[in-house]
Amino acid sequence: MPVKFADPFDEKLARIGPSALFTQTHEGLLQFDLFRTREWRRRFCTEDDVVTNTSFCHCVCIDRTTQWPLYVLLTSKALVASDDRTKTTQYSSMKEALLKVAELKRALFTSTV
Repeated sequence: MPVKFADPFDEKLARIGPSALFTQTHEGLLQFDLFRTREWRRRFCTEDDVVTNTSFCHCVCIDRTTQWPLYVLLTSKALVASDDRTKTTQYSSMKEALLKVAELKRALFTSTV
């Protein structure tokens, strides 16, 4: 499954930095998420953390309060972190992470019915 971005700006930002968080649009394209990137950097990074991209990290983030899973592309290992608000798990590919999101959502929907 190829990683597809919403536009050339998003792709360039993902490939050359600074490190950021990308979420999917309704069309399944990856788009820079300014607010989550700022929040993630404040929560999980120190000034000493690398601010340039090191790799694409395909992750599933689960909100600990709602249990809602979300696929995110993190472009630095420094951003792959968990705390009392969010559980983040890295997967080897976008496809694997998206399959996990679908599985977790199915479980949520069936448990509330």
